[in-house]
Amino acid sequence: MRDSDLIRVNDLLVTVLLHSGSRWPSKGSKPTAQPVHISLAIPHDISSAARSDDLSQSINYSTLASTLRTCLSPTVASHEEPAFESLEQILFRCFDVLLPHETTSAPRLPGAQIKIVQLKPPLHCKALAIEGETTFGSSASWRLTKINHIVEDLGCNPIIGVNPAERLERQLVRINITVESLNAKWALKHWLDFRALTRRLYQKVEETSYLTLEALASFVAVETLQHLQSHLDNIADYNPKIRVKAAKPCALVFADSSEVEITRYFKDYPMELTLASEASNRFDSSSSAIHCAAIALGSNVGDSIQNIEVALRLLENPLLVVGDRSTISQNSFVYIVNTSFLYESAPMYVTDQPSFINCACMIETNIPPVNLLQLVKKIEEIVGRKPSFRNGPRVIDLDIVLYDELNFDTRALEEQHTLDNLNGHLVIPHPRMSEREFVLRPLYDMIPEYVHPSLHKSISTLLNELTLISDDPPMDKIQFLRSLRTGNIEPQGR
Repeated sequence: MRDSDLIRVNDLLVTVLLHSGSRWPSKGSKPTAQPVHISLAIPHDISSAARSDDLSQSINYSTLASTLRTCLSPTVASHEEPAFESLEQILFRCFDVLLPHETTSAPRLPGAQIKIVQLKPPLHCKALAIEGETTFGSSASWRLTKINHIVEDLGCNPIIGVNPAERLERQLVRINITVESLNAKWALKHWLDFRALTRRLYQKVEETSYLTLEALASFVAVETLQHLQSHLDNIADYNPKIRVKAAKPCALVFADSSEVEITRYFKDYPMELTLASEASNRFDSSSSAIHCAAIALGSNVGDSIQNIEVALRLLENPLLVVGDRSTISQNSFVYIVNTSFLYESAPMYVTDQPSFINCACMIETNIPPVNLLQLVKKIEEIVGRKPSFRNGPRVIDLDIVLYDELNFDTRALEEQHTLDNLNGHLVIPHPRMSEREFVLRPLYDMIPEYVHPSLHKSISTLLNELTLISDDPPMDKIQFLRSLRTGNIEPQGR
């Protein structure tokens, strides 16, 4: 059986009014007039027209083009200028015009494939597009069978590459994303905010410093899926397929670009795409489930080594530290299973203070993340931490850096765009760990190959990237430690 014949109209230029704006958002409630390209394909057996060479046996593409322009474009004579909320609304209007519900004397078209391209899209991308495909079902109305949302050539300038020079200069990366809905019926009721998506991706990619396009493409896929998850209802019914292409135009002298293309689904990132509320529900300290967490410790006031040792002893005795059994249940436990070396590090951010002693430990526990935070805060209080200014001197400081492979944030979604509001909240992985050698180096002693759940880089890679661009002197390792139990063993790290 041969493929269907198609009658096409390519890149029909139409001026439309869009409430979603163009390069910039619309001012107030007034829509923005702008050009779009409309391409359509109509399935039609052209055999009769080919034999007779008679246009009446085919579909008049001139009529199709003029019909769409008349129905979509604002005109001076019109008292009701058509204005659209989104590209989706334009697409559905095109289907309504070409495939009307009412029975007419004209032959009914069997279906249509339409692509709408916004030529003046939000900043940083070349174009936005939506494409859909319909057929007539058993009812008198058209039925959507396919819909794709497309971001074309989103231009970002991150640090990307393995060469030393590439670690010093930002370079252009072109990113193309296609969001294909596997549930077209659901997509009829849920529209994608292109402006919010492209803004998020631009900001997030600009902050990255990957060595490979492979890692960057995966990062973009995760960020796109997280955006869909946070902005669309009943996301389980959506099940989108995300196709990402990331290209480096400056990578090869004799080629236009190097490029990586990947296809991903929600199921490919089970940990990264777990909502914080759902993650909390997964953890129950009354259960026997054991979780692995990394905790960073630091001190620069008093006997810092002794402060750290006391904090570690208390960490393994959660029932003594916290008396509230609604916070720490009767069968809660914490086992320290590995420790790093101790390091002396220069103070960061606020430099007019003594040097810090830093280390980290790996624990096994059945305590949920939020309750574990309450435990470490209580330990800080017992050891003697006093209220101080941000990044100032500390008798003891404990931070939950990692918890299994969890991405977790107790802040509201609208508050997660900044790191200036972390006080009283828990964010896992720790949002500043990639910029802190005093966190990464102790982790490297214990878990060098652990892959960061959201940056998708190993601890070893993160440490290498940081030390490559840092002018700070190397941290001093303290070779001999007093053991918590025997008094003379060395660290369990590498």
